[in-house]
Amino acid sequence: MRNLKFLPAIIGAILAIALILFVAFHFIFLDLFVDLWWYQSLKLESYFWLRLLYKYFLSGAVTLTFFAIFFFHFWLASRYLGLSPPDDVLNNSDKRRRFQRFSDVFMSGSIKVYTPISFVLAVFVAIPFYNQWETSLLFFFGRNSGITETIFGNDTSF
Repeated sequence: MRNLKFLPAIIGAILAIALILFVAFHFIFLDLFVDLWWYQSLKLESYFWLRLLYKYFLSGAVTLTFFAIFFFHFWLASRYLGLSPPDDVLNNSDKRRRFQRFSDVFMSGSIKVYTPISFVLAVFVAIPFYNQWETSLLFFFGRNSGITETIFGNDTSF
């Protein structure tokens, strides 16, 4: 009898989840599947997936490129802009070992700091590419327009 108290709540939760899944399928996936079936019937399924995923491929590539640039610069800075100890530390072997241990911890531990910073900077710098991904595709892969401008004689495509 105790389990029957929760039965209306369980049924209500199941119905709510089913309704949410139905609405999500109807509004999100229905157009996607219809378009996919249309392109499959035209034997252009690869074009459909490319058109659908271009934005994400470009965004991922741009973010990865900027992340690599920032990460490489932070890595170089942690390696080569190191600490220069005073002469008395260099002359004493015990102090030199402690300083070497500290600098090793600094160089290896700083990766935990500059990796997320590099990622945040990469996302921040790549925001214009996220917003104007079609324009950036034209910039990278667009054809020449065939019209030359009069002053410099360059093609006026993108």
